[in-house]
Amino acid sequence: MVGHSALAQDADVKQIIQQIEHANSGERIRSVCSYYDSNVHSRNPEAFDNFLTECYRIAERDNDGDFRAYLDFYKKIRTVIRIPDDDPRVRETKMPKLMEEALAYYQAMGDEHFITLCNAYIGHYHFILKDYEKSLEKLLIADDGFRKIGYNKFPDIGKHLHNMALVFFFFRDYDKVAELMEISAQTPPYNNNLHIQRYNTLGAAYTDLKQYEKAENAFIKTKETAMVYRDTFWIALAAQNVANIYLEKGKYPEALQVYESNLKFIEQYKNITRREYSQYLLGLAKTSVFLNDLPKAKQYLDRINYATVPNDKEPMFLFGTTYQDINYWVEFYDVQHRYQHASKEYKKAYLYSDSLYAIKYKVDSTFNGLEVQVAQNRIEARDKQYQNDKNEVTIKNKNRQVILIGSLLGVIIIASVLLYLQNRKINSRNKIINQQLAELSRTLEQKQMLLSELQHRVKNNLQHVISILDIQKESVDFNNIDELIRGNQNRIHSMALLHTKLNVAESVNEVDLNRYVTELSELVKDSYDHHKKKISLTIKCEIEKMSIEKALPLGLIIVELVSNSMKHAFKKHNIGIIDIVLTKDENINKLHYSDNGIGFDFHKPSEKGLGQEIIKGLIDQLNGIVESGSNNGFELNVYFK
Repeated sequence: MVGHSALAQDADVKQIIQQIEHANSGERIRSVCSYYDSNVHSRNPEAFDNFLTECYRIAERDNDGDFRAYLDFYKKIRTVIRIPDDDPRVRETKMPKLMEEALAYYQAMGDEHFITLCNAYIGHYHFILKDYEKSLEKLLIADDGFRKIGYNKFPDIGKHLHNMALVFFFFRDYDKVAELMEISAQTPPYNNNLHIQRYNTLGAAYTDLKQYEKAENAFIKTKETAMVYRDTFWIALAAQNVANIYLEKGKYPEALQVYESNLKFIEQYKNITRREYSQYLLGLAKTSVFLNDLPKAKQYLDRINYATVPNDKEPMFLFGTTYQDINYWVEFYDVQHRYQHASKEYKKAYLYSDSLYAIKYKVDSTFNGLEVQVAQNRIEARDKQYQNDKNEVTIKNKNRQVILIGSLLGVIIIASVLLYLQNRKINSRNKIINQQLAELSRTLEQKQMLLSELQHRVKNNLQHVISILDIQKESVDFNNIDELIRGNQNRIHSMALLHTKLNVAESVNEVDLNRYVTELSELVKDSYDHHKKKISLTIKCEIEKMSIEKALPLGLIIVELVSNSMKHAFKKHNIGIIDIVLTKDENINKLHYSDNGIGFDFHKPSEKGLGQEIIKGLIDQLNGIVESGSNNGFELNVYFK
């Protein structure tokens, strides 16, 4: 098999020609594609023309029609190589136009094969120019063409599948990325580098889909393929990705073992950039924090030279910012937050957490805005297409009428029937287009309403937090600071979890109560659970949906009750049981909460904390009625509409 990566990088045309003299048609085509890609960057049109001349000789000698067709294609688009390299931005702007000219030629010829290739190249160039709407439009057309013709009909399909996967990764369509890369894994490799990368991209998609077993297998395949080509960069990166999967799965000792053994490999070969090396040290520090080895975590953090990272030779840009830089700083703030919090440096931990939230919010806000803009562009394009279709139909109808006037009576009757049938088709199409326009408009309106509603509710929730902190500041001392922080964290988690459920739900005003209560209760329990006692949590929810106005105070009540049980109820017990039951009888909702702990009188004022008063205030907010008991533990029933 021909080594295509070496072909693309070798400037000696004669040597490349010798290598493809006896290759099959598919390998020859991949060699031409790879050599073209290298010349787009090296700007050597004379060498490329000489290369084409020799390739034509081979195609004629062997009567290789497929090879000759691709040579004609690259001869037609070789003008790209001749664009001056003084201003890369000007060159990139011209590339789509030159490809559009080639597309028009093949459309006139009716050649679907090369029409599909032109659309794939145009979509890739628009993505480089950050014209994401046009990029997505062209790549979707190209993907449809690849499917209809057959992926195996394109010898260079590996490159195009990977380019499309990167665009869909940008739009966070990880299912589509996984689909494309699974197809790519079944096709001949385009070159050594993309042969390795397709498994790595597949692993990244499965990681974001939280399918960790598939992700781990893909990264292991990445490393195995890199070892075949002796590519030390990808060997190191694949091992790092495997370690990250172990972290996601909670296998911290295994992650540390992979990280440490691979660090020696990295430092031996010195084959990665300063940013990548620093990100690797962050992974080691994060793993050490999870294992509660804070001194070792500090050693790794201290080895990072913050004045020189991140540094990328060929960065990819996301919203005008280096994409690798965004990933690096997200990881940096996350690790520093975890380390400072574990070190009880809560003020520093808060600052890093705030920075982490800010960069994530900026990316998410920009991405959401882009989605809205894409939706608006599609509505405008659909409306314009509708008007063009309508005008075209009107013109056709007028032409028919002119012809029919001079025809015989019998022809007029027949034509009238045909016109009637045609108008019925037009009306049907108009209805479909109007329905699609209305649906897109509703979607856009719902997105905008959801954003406005969430901003309003975030403001109200932050006011709740401020009120609780104002009450607590009078009772703060160094003996209970950890407990106060943990309690407030759980209350904030309650609000954050509720907004997370709203973000993924179709309804703006209702939340899936069973999932919300279950995840929230488990989160609070785990925050206090030190694993020395066996505390079981049973949740039964018969209420499917609940409005956010009721779900928020209900969630905060459960936070306070579970926190109270975990802190006080089982001091004299090694085994504990907490039951939470939510039912509805006609129009009355009922929350039943109980534990088998030491019990306490709910109506008796407490001097130790504010949890009891907060619960009573939240019950009042629900206009609820409360019943409590302390036989064989603690029991509380809250009735509300």
